[in-house]
Amino acid sequence: MPLSEHEQRLLDQIEQALYAEDPKWANTVRISDPRRHYKRRLIKATIGFAVGVVVMMVGVVVSGNALIPLGVGGFVVMLAACLWGLSSWKRMNGFGDVPPAAPGQAAPGKPVRRSNRGTFMERMEERWRRRHDER
Repeated sequence: MPLSEHEQRLLDQIEQALYAEDPKWANTVRISDPRRHYKRRLIKATIGFAVGVVVMMVGVVVSGNALIPLGVGGFVVMLAACLWGLSSWKRMNGFGDVPPAAPGQAAPGKPVRRSNRGTFMERMEERWRRRHDER
């Protein structure tokens, strides 16, 4: 539904006020491609993973029982960075954008399953029969 002229004018005024108040933030928000944001998050997650590896290795290699929690903490940092990076990568490549399908319909890109195919054993027997009939 398009905005009325009055609403469009108000929106333009708000946008100009934001640019005047904080141009750096407004420029960051104005970026039209969200993949840039996720790419930055992916780079930060990679750096976090590397820091986690270094911290874990320091905790493991350096002798002393007091540094074992440091190694565990490094592993936790690695795990968190990996999860954050994977979620950013999935969003950047559009894997999480598939809308859920309505009941009885297949999601886009997924084949429709037939419900009248029979049990597993019946399908295996049918395959076996077709295999011998082809020979």
